[in-house]
Amino acid sequence: MTSERSCGECGMCCKLLSAPSLDKPPRKWCVHFRRRSGCDIYADRPPECRGFNCGWLLTPSLPDNWRPDRCGFLLHQDEGRIIVEVDPSTPQAWKKVPYQATLRGWAAAGTEVVVLISDKGLRLGTPDQPVKATRT
Repeated sequence: MTSERSCGECGMCCKLLSAPSLDKPPRKWCVHFRRRSGCDIYADRPPECRGFNCGWLLTPSLPDNWRPDRCGFLLHQDEGRIIVEVDPSTPQAWKKVPYQATLRGWAAAGTEVVVLISDKGLRLGTPDQPVKATRT
């Protein structure tokens, strides 16, 4: 596995995350995303897009099946916690093998892991705890 990764045709962040400067709400495809080529405005993308750090891109130890368009969710960090933004069209994606066991392993090891599905949130732990799903 190479540490040099690229988004390729993924674009899951272009669907799941908001981009206020583009009037793009969360969980709706950005008008600038193209299925086979990615972002039409990538070189001039707004600060909120430019500043996003995809967990799969930044973690070479995660296998290719963790690429967001393949697993059905997007990983990123926020204030030290791992956020799992699940595509609402596949709400159970994070529960599939090997994802759920790995996410729960991270939580058991002391990392806060929060799973967000549409407007619902769940902090993984023993027991899991519902959390308010807030997005910008």
